Amino acid sequence: MIKKIWNWIISIPKDKLLHDYAAALIALFVFALLWRFRVAFWPAFGIADGVALLALIGKEVYDFIKREGHTVELGDIAFGIFGIVKIDLALLLMLL
Repeated sequence: MIKKIWNWIISIPKDKLLHDYAAALIALFVFALLWRFRVAFWPAFGIADGVALLALIGKEVYDFIKREGHTVELGDIAFGIFGIVKIDLALLLMLL
């Protein structure tokens, strides 16, 4: 069972992982920046998620416009959302 999970993990394309990491880092950076300037937790949380989601969608719009070597993939957005959700869970755990 563990070997199947491991094989699935290592089969994830690098492009998808980059979308995951980039969205997570954007969400975390924006949250940290807002938190530093004393924005309350929930507004900072929502704004950070929104900015990261806009960045994901913006990247896919860019891929649509610049078709040379770029493809529009919903999987990229899905992996990006997964990255945002990971950061959201970590931030919510901080509230406990």
